[in-house]
Amino acid sequence: MRRIAEVLLLAAIVIFGAVLRFGGIAVPSLWLDEILDYDVATKLTHEPLWRWLTGFASEHGPLFFATELAGRFAHAPELAARFAPGVFGVLAIVIGAVGCRVSGVGSRNEDGAESATFALLLAGSPLAIYYSREARPYALLILLSTAMLALLLTSHTARPRDRETARAGFAATALLLLLTLFATSGAAPLLAATALTAAIAFLLDRRRFFAIYAIAALVSAALVPLLYRRMPGNAAAAGFRPLSARFFQRLLQSFSIGAVDVTTIHRAAYVVAALALIGAVALVLHDRVRGAIVIGMAVLPIAMSVAALWRLRHWYAVRYVATALPAYLLLAAIGIATLLRLVLRGRTAIAVPLVALVAAGFIIREGWPSARTEPYRKLNWRVIAATIHEHAHARDAVVTTNDWSYVCLDFYLRQLPPRVRLISAGESSSRAASVVAHNEPVWIVSAGFHRPGDIGDWSCQYPVVLASPLESFRLSYAPGLRHLLLNRLTAADTRALVARFPSQVMHLGSESDFFLGGGWYGSEGTGDEVARWAGPEPASALLVASSAVDHRLLIRMMPFEYRGSAPQIASISLNAAPLGRFTLASGWHDYPFDVPRTKWRDVNYLTISFSRAEAPSSLDPASPDHRALAARFSLIAVTPLNAPKIVESLPELTRAFRINEPKEFLEENAWWHGRRRGAPAPPALLARIGVDPSRRVAANDIAETVAYDSNCLNDSDFLHIAYATILNRPIDAAGERYFAAALKKKETRVGVARALVESAEFKKTMR
Repeated sequence: MRRIAEVLLLAAIVIFGAVLRFGGIAVPSLWLDEILDYDVATKLTHEPLWRWLTGFASEHGPLFFATELAGRFAHAPELAARFAPGVFGVLAIVIGAVGCRVSGVGSRNEDGAESATFALLLAGSPLAIYYSREARPYALLILLSTAMLALLLTSHTARPRDRETARAGFAATALLLLLTLFATSGAAPLLAATALTAAIAFLLDRRRFFAIYAIAALVSAALVPLLYRRMPGNAAAAGFRPLSARFFQRLLQSFSIGAVDVTTIHRAAYVVAALALIGAVALVLHDRVRGAIVIGMAVLPIAMSVAALWRLRHWYAVRYVATALPAYLLLAAIGIATLLRLVLRGRTAIAVPLVALVAAGFIIREGWPSARTEPYRKLNWRVIAATIHEHAHARDAVVTTNDWSYVCLDFYLRQLPPRVRLISAGESSSRAASVVAHNEPVWIVSAGFHRPGDIGDWSCQYPVVLASPLESFRLSYAPGLRHLLLNRLTAADTRALVARFPSQVMHLGSESDFFLGGGWYGSEGTGDEVARWAGPEPASALLVASSAVDHRLLIRMMPFEYRGSAPQIASISLNAAPLGRFTLASGWHDYPFDVPRTKWRDVNYLTISFSRAEAPSSLDPASPDHRALAARFSLIAVTPLNAPKIVESLPELTRAFRINEPKEFLEENAWWHGRRRGAPAPPALLARIGVDPSRRVAANDIAETVAYDSNCLNDSDFLHIAYATILNRPIDAAGERYFAAALKKKETRVGVARALVESAEFKKTMR
């Protein structure tokens, strides 16, 4: 009965681990490294088998690419690429638990507490889950590391003179080392570490198996540089201090509570480290050979990997040392079981395993947020490609600022019907500027790492229409927002724009440049005196007005006149349809036009032309003004007829326009997955951000997106835009001083947006 219970318990743990590894595995899009490997695997399907074995196309071997192709039965590339890593993650749980139980590691007791606890810790490990959900070779390496650990432990348990057992062990060794050798160049530190571990075990035990394993593993490690001729190139190693306290802190966090995001320090990680230390001491006291094996497999892969990274001057990431994770978690499981046996001495045999599983459950609970959210924190290139494809017209140019964004965007654009022309600027601002100069329009995509240069500053001259903190993504549009509004808006964009400007009141200052076309001179004056002149060319403006209601168009203007001047005749048209032709009276006057809904098109084109325009210098040689002037404007307003109250839109909103993503938010299933949702955002807030107001989105989620496209803004401009967007009012002096000081003290802009959403003023709008 106890055996049946153990099998059922292991099955439940395996199912738990499988759910964590396969649930929503295809939701996040592939990122750069996954895409590169996916394309290499696809190309290898057209190569003969001997090319797989003799000429590796990258730093990975034929085994890894074979696993990449194993999931190609799935239509979605995300599931196809990540299917095998998910399977490897589940197999690691099974092999680790079975190997631990068969070898009897940890104690002479037969209660199986160590194996069950180890299986549960590995099943819920955020780091193991993360790489089991990524189409990279690290889940395979973790599986191979677990298998090596199990093989060394069970080989020590087997009787030395059992020839059949010895043969099976040698066969398993040969197969395991061969698989590791043909997996990836990153297996070299693991092979060297297991060789050294087996050598230490041989010195302690004098068992021939360990000597053979050590020699074979060492030879395999030596073959890696010969087989993988295209090793990873040098990368910046700045800030990589393998013996620093920060390095060990990050390592402990990743190995227990977090995965790749270790910005938040969890004390539970030190508890797990203490348990692993207790387990190491208890294991050595009980069986020094097993202790040497497990400790060696927990420490030596880290030491070998760090040494290799330091030698190659390659930047550090926790994935390079993830092969030490199984042994580390096994030590923690042994530590838990050891402490419980001391505390529960004399209790029933079933008490220790049950309480040990509960203790492991508390550890998993601490890492649960990371396990459930970090695998989703990938930039959704699938949505980005769909967004550009939906907004673009045939033959639109899309320029990427670097190869990172080019590879990712090209992969997902290839899955859509051909529409745009994709061009990489290769981090050259002059090349990007040339693309913009010879094409109209141009979508500018920036993401990932850039070498030091001016490509980022160059892209800031164009408005950002989509952004994400993931991979520092920005989508800009050239020549500007005016062209976007006239030519590239979708129905969802238009709904948001109309809801954003229920009434449009323009005082013709510099903030109105967003809506003004040709025929205008620059703004003059300040406050209530602000105005601008129109010249000889027809003056044009964009007007936002819903086609569902009647509106009044009001224009405040005065003619340029002088003694003996001829009457100034204005001709006004809306969307190329005449509205009126009349003579302007002397001085400032308001000219209203009640326009029925049938003449409005949501985004409208107003044109005003004049019968004459003269330069003051032509009338008075002493005048310095050589401009040809027709009329002076101070106000253009579009308001719904019979509206009870006219609410003027804030000018800052014209600088915070973003396009509406199709079907889902850019961050909906990525950055915010698993986060507690707040109250739905009011339609007015969605409209001010540029999102279809008919959507149902959490207010805290959508408000924080205001900070995502702010890299090109200084702190003052960002604060003005944040207040206008979130609170729908101008920023006050006290608020500006407070948040400006907070930003100087390293507060993030996302933090500012959160504070505004959590303010009492904002909550009033939610009632």
